[in-house]
Amino acid sequence: MALIGLKPFLNQAVNRAGIDKNIKAAGICDLWDKIIFEMFDKVFIEKCKAIRFKDGVLVVAVLGSVFAQELEMQKYEIMEAINKEVGINIVERIKFEI
Repeated sequence: MALIGLKPFLNQAVNRAGIDKNIKAAGICDLWDKIIFEMFDKVFIEKCKAIRFKDGVLVVAVLGSVFAQELEMQKYEIMEAINKEVGINIVERIKFEI
């Protein structure tokens, strides 16, 4: 009898249970730093932090209006990069809090 990997069965179970989006949502805040580092530089990572993600809205705390304004101008590109990384359009809006 051949051994069969569990990954296909786990993926099916997750999809049937409807929790696929919830699992991906849990990693969105962690993914923020990676995307910001790729798009900007280390200075931005130190000035902003994704603090929560719920119902398609990613909330980001920002230290100062200058950084918030720069991120606001790039928010659609940031959303696109995050959604591409995750593989689904899960981030619908980014809200910046100073």
